[in-house]
Amino acid sequence: MGFECVQFKMSTLGLPVLPETLPHGKAGEIGATFWAFGLNLAAVSGTFNTAHPDKDERESGIAGMRTLCEAANDMGTNIITICTGTRDPENMWRSHQENETPEAWQVMKKTMREIIRIAEANSVHLAFEIEVTNIVNSVDKAVRLLDEIDSDNLNIVMDPANLLFKDDVPRQLEIFENALSRLGSKIVLTHAKDIGEFDENTGELERVPAGKGRLDYPGFFQLLEKTGYQGPVIIHSLPEEHMPASRDFIESTLAQIR
Repeated sequence: MGFECVQFKMSTLGLPVLPETLPHGKAGEIGATFWAFGLNLAAVSGTFNTAHPDKDERESGIAGMRTLCEAANDMGTNIITICTGTRDPENMWRSHQENETPEAWQVMKKTMREIIRIAEANSVHLAFEIEVTNIVNSVDKAVRLLDEIDSDNLNIVMDPANLLFKDDVPRQLEIFENALSRLGSKIVLTHAKDIGEFDENTGELERVPAGKGRLDYPGFFQLLEKTGYQGPVIIHSLPEEHMPASRDFIESTLAQIR
C-alpha cells in the first residue's frame, strides 16, 4: 500500500499488549521482519490504565512495561505509546467522574513516575496522548504532567482529533495552535484519524478515517510544520479497505502545504 512505517501492537502476535515475558529472540525477530519488508518501526503500543482503581492492575501494567522497554531497541524503536488512564475499572478509554479528582491525578502520576524510571534505564521514550476520556484531557493538563514528571523521556503523541470536544469543531484551529505552540517540542509521533458527528451513546465525536470527516487537516499540518516536526504520521481507526484512500489524502494534504 506504500506505507513506510508502522506502529506495532504485541496483540498482533496473539500476545498481551504488555506481555509478562517474551520468548528468547522474539524482539529481534520482530525487528528483523520489519527491516526485511523495508518498514520503519515508528513505535510500539504499550497502553494500560495507569490510574486503574485496582493497585494490582496498575502493578501488572508496570511489570509489562518493563518487558516492553527492555525489548524495544531490539525491535527497532525507542518509542512506546501510553495513555494517562481513567478511574473507570472496565474500560481505559471511558471517562469517569473521578478523573477530575486530586486522588486520580496522584495515582496516575505515581504510575507515570515508575514507568518513566524504567524507560530512562532502557533509553526509551514514553509518549502519551491527550484523550478526552482520560485524566489528561487538555493541553493544560498535558503541560502540567510534563512539568511535574520533568523527564526528557516523557513525550507527546499528537492526535488532533483527540483535542476536540463536542463544541470545539468551529474553533479547532485555535485549539490546534494552542496545543502545538505549547507542546510542539515534545511531539515524537503524530496520529491521524478524523471526526464525524457527536455520538450521544459514547459522549464523544464519532471517529472516522482521515479525510472522511470534519477535521481541518491542511490547517493542522501547517501548524505542525511550524514546530519543526519531521516524524511519522500514523493513520488508525479505520478498516483495511479504507487505508489507501486515507494514505492518499494525508500525502496530498502534506504536499499542498510544502
